[in-house]
Amino acid sequence: MPQIGLIFFALPYLKVYLCHRLRLRSSSNKLKKTNMKKNLIFITLVCICLSFIASDCNGELSGINEPNPPGDNPFQAISLYTYNAGETWTVNDIRVTGISVSITSIQGVSCFNYDLSTVTAIGNNGYAIMRTTNSGANWYSPVIPDQNFYDITGTNTENGGIIVGSLSGMYKTSDNGSNWTYSLAHLPTSGLHAVDFSDEMRGMVIPTEPADSVGITTDGGNTWQTRPPVNTTNYTNSVKFISSSPGTEAVVCGHSCKILKTTNLGSSWDDVSLNYDNNLNSVDFIDPVGIIAGDGGLILRTQDRGEFWISVYANTNKNLKKVYLEGNYYWAVGDNIIIKSSNQGMSWETVRYNDKEYYTDIIFIKGTGIVVGSRKTN
Repeated sequence: MPQIGLIFFALPYLKVYLCHRLRLRSSSNKLKKTNMKKNLIFITLVCICLSFIASDCNGELSGINEPNPPGDNPFQAISLYTYNAGETWTVNDIRVTGISVSITSIQGVSCFNYDLSTVTAIGNNGYAIMRTTNSGANWYSPVIPDQNFYDITGTNTENGGIIVGSLSGMYKTSDNGSNWTYSLAHLPTSGLHAVDFSDEMRGMVIPTEPADSVGITTDGGNTWQTRPPVNTTNYTNSVKFISSSPGTEAVVCGHSCKILKTTNLGSSWDDVSLNYDNNLNSVDFIDPVGIIAGDGGLILRTQDRGEFWISVYANTNKNLKKVYLEGNYYWAVGDNIIIKSSNQGMSWETVRYNDKEYYTDIIFIKGTGIVVGSRKTN
C-alpha cells in the first residue's frame, strides 16, 4: 500500500513548511494578511489530499480478510463425470444461471435419489447453492442463500435432502432439490458444520465450534434436540452413521487425527483415535467397514464398526478431502488426485491426477460418478 508510505514521507516536510509559514507572523500586516490567505488555501488542499489518501488506505486495509473479487480469484469451479468407474472423465466448468458472480470453489455435492444426472452442490464457501439436471453440463441456482453453508446430504427419503450452515440455519428439500425451505434448528451453536442421517427419521448435526452442543433429530429434521458436545477440544470435520440398524451408532473425525464414536445417538462419545497428527476430513461406512480420509494421504480403515482403526497405504501423500463407499469400489478425492479401491479399502490406485485440479467431494452409484472441485486457471 504505497499511500501509507507517502503519508509518512510527506508529514515531516509538511511540518517544516507550516512552521516556516507561522514565523511570518512577525512580518508586516499586509504581508501577514497575504500569507495567511495562502496558508489557509495550502492547508485546505493538503487536508483534502491526505483525507483522500487515508480513505483509500482504509479501503485496502478493511479488505485484507475478504475474498478476492471473482476476476482476481485464480480458480474456476469444475465438475467431472464418469460412466465407467473412472476410466474416462468429462470435465465441465461450473457456470451458474441466476448467480452473477463466478463460482470458484465447490464444498459439497449430493444426490437425493439414484439418478446422478441430477445433483445439488454448495459452492463459493457455501454462499451459492446450485443444481444440475444433465450430469454437470449446465447449472442453475434454485435458491440464493444469505449465509454460508457447510455440508449437504440426503435424508434417506425419496428426493429428500438437507443443507446446514452458519447461524444454525438449514435448507430442506423434498423434491430432489427443485425447491428449498429455510428453517432454523434452534440449537445453541455458532454454526452447523456436518450432517448425516441414519434413516428417514434420525439425523445428527455436528457444530462448527468444539464446545458447542451436538444436535439430533428423530422426526426427519423437523425439530432438533441438543446433546452434549463431542468430548474433544479439536474441530470435527465429518460425521457418519454406521448403519440404519440400530441407527444410533455414528463416528466423527476431525483435526489432529481425532476419531470418536457414539452408540447412543450422541449422548456420549468414546475416543478411538490413533496416534497421528494429520487432520481427518471425511468418514464413510458400509457396515461393518469404515474408511477415513485425511491430510498427507492418510487412509484409516476399520472392519469392526469403528472400534479399532488401522492405517493403509493410499499410494499418495496428497491431502484427501472426501471418501465415498459404494458396492464395488471405495473412492477418495483430494488435492490433484482421485483414488479408488477394489478390495474394500485395503489398497488403493490412482485413477486421475492433475496438478491444477483440487477435488472436494464425490458421489458414485454403480460405476457412474460425479466429482466436484476447482481448477487453477494460471
